This record gives sequence, C-alpha cells and structure tokens, in this order.
Amino acid sequence: MSSRLLPFAVLAIVAAVAACPADNKDGAGEGEGEGEGEGEGEGEGEANPCDAIASFECTVAGASLTEIEAYCGELVAFAPREGFGYHDYPLNGETEANQYRSFIRRDVAMLVTYATAHTRCIAEQEGWEFGSNILGLGDMSEADGNLPGTAERQPGHPPECHERGHDMDIAYYQLGQPDNILREVCPHTVNGREAYHCTGAPTTLDADRTAVFIAFLMDSPQYLTVGVDGQVAPVIKEAAERLCGDGVLDLNSKACGADGIAFLLAAVDPANPASATRIGPGGGSLGYSPAGSIAGLPNAYLGVGLDVFGNFSGLGWQGSGCTNAPNIVASTPGAVVVRGPGNGLVGYCGLATTYNG
Repeated sequence: MSSRLLPFAVLAIVAAVAACPADNKDGAGEGEGEGEGEGEGEGEGEANPCDAIASFECTVAGASLTEIEAYCGELVAFAPREGFGYHDYPLNGETEANQYRSFIRRDVAMLVTYATAHTRCIAEQEGWEFGSNILGLGDMSEADGNLPGTAERQPGHPPECHERGHDMDIAYYQLGQPDNILREVCPHTVNGREAYHCTGAPTTLDADRTAVFIAFLMDSPQYLTVGVDGQVAPVIKEAAERLCGDGVLDLNSKACGADGIAFLLAAVDPANPASATRIGPGGGSLGYSPAGSIAGLPNAYLGVGLDVFGNFSGLGWQGSGCTNAPNIVASTPGAVVVRGPGNGLVGYCGLATTYNG
C-alpha cells in the first residue's frame, strides 16, 4: 500500500506531487524483514493509550504560516521506530543502527502515527482477533530527500516518488500472519513468472483494519491518496461501506461519503499578479476555505459550496475574524453555502446559506 500527502506527500498533503506507480500487491514495496508482535498492554492502574492519541495536526503556537509550513515540512527520521500501532523496521539493506531509508516529512509521520493508533484501538475495542495490530512501515526517503537507495547508486523507486519525504510504503493489515510486514497478500505470478501485481483475489488481506486505517488517514484535510493494488481496492471499499453502515466508522468520516462540490472565484495579488497555483484543502473546505493550519485558496473572492456532508457550513472550515450570517454556525448536511473573501488563514466568512433552521 502506498500513501501520499500534498506537497508533503504515496500518502499526499499540500502541493500536487505526481503519484507513484506501484504494484502494491504487498503494501508498496518488495522488502522483507522481521516484524514485531504486539507491545505490552497497559498494566493495572495505567492510562489507556487510546484515550490520549496525539492529533495529526501539525502546527506551532504563535508561528506564522511560513514558519508552520517550514516546521511541518521538515524532513526528519521517523521516530520512535516502534509505536503503539506501528513498527518502522529495517528493510532493503537497512540495519537497526542505520535506517537510512526512513526519513519523512514531520506532518506525514504525525498522520501515520495517528491513523495506526486509532486502528489498533478500534480493533481492540471491537474484539477483532486477527493477529498483530502493529503495522509495518517501509521505504520513505533518504536524509537528503533523495530516493531510497540513491546512496548505494541503486534508487528503488521511479523519479518523483519517495523524494523529499513525500511518500511512504506501508504494509497491509493481514490475516493468518504473525505480523503485518510488507509482504504479498495475493497470488502474483503468471505461468510461474513474477507479475509484480495481484493476479487473483487477495488471500491474506485484512480488509477491515486496512479500511479503518485509510479512513483515519482521510481525517487530514491535506490527505490526497493511498495507492493499493487493483484486486485489493474493491475489497477494501466493500469493507469501508460495511463498517460505515455498522457504525464502526463515524458517518462523518470522509470514508463514508463525499463532501460536495464548490464553485470558486479568486483575484490575483496586485504585488505579484500571477494566477493562483493551488487551491485550498479538500474535505469540508471544498478547496476554498482553510482547515486548521492549512491555508485556503489564495486571494479568494467568493466560494459557493453544494455541501453533502455539511462541513462547509461549520465554524471549523473558515478563517479568523468572522461574524457569520445566521444559520452558518454548525455542519449542515445538504446546505448550499456562500463564503466571502479570504487569504491564508483569515476571512472566508459565511455570507448566506439555504439552511433556514
């Protein structure tokens, strides 16, 4: 499984980056390694880790947008190597002392840590006895942002993939295995020859936990895409729909439906009269308004959102300094909402809505 964050991230968070081609029959890499089992459970009287999962949001109190983007986009070693829901284990020539292929943007690391922790907690709360709840993490980037393997003159991925900490190879959750390292979850040969993709239905894929993990990745307004094998995708999709229907996944999760569509207008910066090169975050912002520390459409003038989920109506999807029109105070499914001018993290205030409750 590959995952891409734009411009930070296959996990994508903030300026569009070309998606990595991947066979993804094994999660997103060809590495082998010794996986780890479950960590020790909390003892009597100890706090439950599920009650204190760190947020995926990367921000710095009192910092400017430029400072926040620099901090969150900094390339760092994935640390700690083992956490509540994951294990960044050595593979593809790495050793415990030198995991030189495991450097990633700080914001990507935070989101993966968040999603794996929530997946473990849901699996344990639901009583799913599928084996280990620790997910294996694979190739990221080298310390200088180059493709993994560049230092050995053997880059292991195509150009634009796994550069500058934008991408991470992640295993699938698996059934009938002692751990969840990067390995095949399906038949993958044709006439005895390696096909580098699934040639039949997955046999050891744990679709439920994989669907939950992807759903929590989608909590980030900067999330772009996760790449999976073509034989795997419909199985995960079916699992997500079932988990939404059963209430295991929150119906407000992006995995349980779409947000809507929007019509956007923007001006140009008089001091730099060039067309905008990006839109705002996805999800409830509909590409117009900001979300948390993520800036909205630059020099925005007007945004009209046809909102299925209703988050475009919510106070969490606008900038600072707003006094909204009546009825624009909370998420309202099905509303058509008009938001006004804004730039960065300021403005994008609600002007009108079809909701009259």
